[in-house]
Parts: sequence; structure tokens; C-alpha cells
Amino acid sequence: MTPKEPPVVLLCADLGSGPSPLDFEALAGCLRHYAPGAIVIAVPEVCASPGSLTAGLAGLGSQRVVLGCRASHGMRNELVGHLLRGGLSPAGARVVDLHPAADASRPQVLKESAALLAA
Repeated sequence: MTPKEPPVVLLCADLGSGPSPLDFEALAGCLRHYAPGAIVIAVPEVCASPGSLTAGLAGLGSQRVVLGCRASHGMRNELVGHLLRGGLSPAGARVVDLHPAADASRPQVLKESAALLAA
């Protein structure tokens, strides 16, 4: 993995629903600023069935994967475990908790989320 390799950003599809949905397209636009070349993919049922992550990683061809979701600390650890079992090194696997905000698609919230995912 080179330091310049852009991440593959997996976003739990549940972030796009509920009382404060996240605008995936707007977040992808913000991510392009912080991590040019980042690939953003919405993944259904990440927290409900995290085992699906392991099988899906082989086809990504990236050594740097960031998963954005709304998960408890214990669930984040489990999700990282699935990323590692999918073949990523500990340095290339990260889970970022995107807490629901009052308006998750406000420009400031999108910028903060993008910065966390790109770090």
C-alpha cells in the first residue's frame, strides 16, 4: 500500500435512510476533495450481516478500505475483524462511526464526515 493510494469507502446503506439521511452523492463530492480518487460504495445490511464484508473485499483490489457506519464500539471491533479476515492489513482497515446529526446532509456535517473517512 502506498501512502497515496485512495481509499475504497464503504458506506452502510442505512446511513441514507431514517430521520436524518446522509446524501451519498454529496458526501462522495466532499471525499474527492480530501481523498482524490476515493471510490464510494453503499453496502446494504453491513451491521445486520457483517460477514458479507469478508466475501466482498476480494473483488475490490484495494489495500485501504474505510467503512463508514453508525455502529457501537463493540460492533466497530467486529467489523474491523471482518475487514481483516477479508485480507486487509490492520493498517489498511478502518471503521469510522458517522454519528447521526440533526441534518446529516448539511455542508459542514458532510465535510466533517468526509474528513474522517479520508484520514
